[in-house]
Amino acid sequence: MSALILRPGGAQAETLLVLEATSSYWVALAVHLHKAGYRVAVVNPMHLHNYARSLARRAKTDALYAHLLAQFAAERQPDTWTPPPQVYHELRQQLVTRETLQIAAVFRLSGLLHQRYPGDPQPTQDIEWDECGWPPGLQVTAVHRNHTRSDVAPARPQDRAEFFE
Repeated sequence: MSALILRPGGAQAETLLVLEATSSYWVALAVHLHKAGYRVAVVNPMHLHNYARSLARRAKTDALYAHLLAQFAAERQPDTWTPPPQVYHELRQQLVTRETLQIAAVFRLSGLLHQRYPGDPQPTQDIEWDECGWPPGLQVTAVHRNHTRSDVAPARPQDRAEFFE
């Protein structure tokens, strides 16, 4: 992309480059272009989708979509994007790491429980989470891959104390 923009006759620094904010793929390109001195606008994909619908456009080839994005930018004049401070990226990475570790802990605990109680489909049904030493703030009610609270601690009162010692 940079080679296309920086070639002779390519986009000038005052040109507004418009990107669609799809997943997190746009971030690196937007940061790179911003550092190179270009004006960058980042558009919400839903806004662009609704704009295309308002024009009764259904086809979505790369060429048509690029034209649609340019037309949207010309009509709507989206605000110029400025990257957030570096501390934001560091904090976001720490949050992603924390969530990954939490999910791994829940899966590991779930596996251990199913090893310990092999035939029990809900070995942790009646657990009092606040009383068992489970870290506050670690939510296990809606864990990925359909694991629930019932997958994470012993249900039998006699086993709880032993499990968490």
